Amino acid sequence: MASRQNIEMSMEERIAIFLASLDEQTAAAVLQQLDTDLMARLVGSIRDLGVVPGAVRDTVMSACLKEIH
Repeated sequence: MASRQNIEMSMEERIAIFLASLDEQTAAAVLQQLDTDLMARLVGSIRDLGVVPGAVRDTVMSACLKEIH
């Protein structure tokens, strides 16, 4: 995972990191709003994340929050 800082992440990986950073109840509520196939892919991506370095998580969270605002 440390090398993840130096490579481009897919949109699914970024969304998985974002969702994994939310509390469980909020992440579940978001996932329930998605298409079943997308939800399954994201759950798989979350499961496969492993340990996400804090700097990567912070970068992804900042980018996601900028997109929301």
